[in-house]
Amino acid sequence: MDKKEILYVTFTKEGYNNVNASILEEKLEEMKKYAETVGYGYKGHMTVQVDEKKYKDAQKDFKEYFAMYGKPKAVRNPQNLGTDFKMRVYSCRWAHNDTYTLTKTEEGWIVKTMKYKGIESDKHASPGIEKAFRSESISFPQDIGYFISDIWDASQTKSQEEVQGYFDELAEWISKYEKSKPNFSVLSL
Repeated sequence: MDKKEILYVTFTKEGYNNVNASILEEKLEEMKKYAETVGYGYKGHMTVQVDEKKYKDAQKDFKEYFAMYGKPKAVRNPQNLGTDFKMRVYSCRWAHNDTYTLTKTEEGWIVKTMKYKGIESDKHASPGIEKAFRSESISFPQDIGYFISDIWDASQTKSQEEVQGYFDELAEWISKYEKSKPNFSVLSL
């Protein structure tokens, strides 16, 4: 079976999906001019060898590619961005619940406590949550960051109430962990 050469071409436009097209080489300059009229810039091309069917497909009107693929990119609008979520965690040191606030950012969380007014942290709430817990002598599971990262991912699509429910469940678990630690202070008496 004979192979024929076509071009695989890419055009770009800020805020829009790329247009990728298979065309015949002799149509390249004409396609570049058309792309420019609809606001697309030529990014590049490569030559590929194809069978007869794909060669025939490359002969269709290249304007169809812009109609099919030249759509605006989906607007990135993550849910719950800037929302404060509370974790009320029991402290053996103070014998009451302390409140830890995690504010969702595009890259992770800002962790706030009475002591810390805002520690920029990643999706695992690191280093903020560890620093906050350690400063108050809160015992916590070493894999807490994975759970907080899962909550961050879920917050992209879940309601604020659902996400707060996940934090409530996590805080309850950490509080049980904290309450279960042994108290050796009585041994020093």
